[in-house]
Amino acid sequence: MEAKYMLDVEEAERTNIQKGFHWFDRKTKRFFGSSYSKTLYSKDGNLYYFWSKEDSGFIPPITKKYTLRTFNQESGEVSTIGEFCGYDSVREVNKEIKKLKDIIKKEVSK
Repeated sequence: MEAKYMLDVEEAERTNIQKGFHWFDRKTKRFFGSSYSKTLYSKDGNLYYFWSKEDSGFIPPITKKYTLRTFNQESGEVSTIGEFCGYDSVREVNKEIKKLKDIIKKEVSK
């Protein structure tokens, strides 16, 4: 089976829930005020990179910030890369993902 280097978020959601995690379920998203990128990118077809946007805290003024994440296709786990809510804008976090995508493209074309 050929590895997939892009993954739709719905597939990640299904896998995460099937593996017994709650990262993508409605109650979790509502509690944290979360949303996330619709496409995930991978270098190896197992570990995918994406961003999430969530409330930066529970005490007003609450702002939305971005976090760089990984999704493990095999285990269904979601992890944070760097600092939670470490990016102020989608533009900033997308720059990091673009760097990762460029690295992925180079690795895949070898």
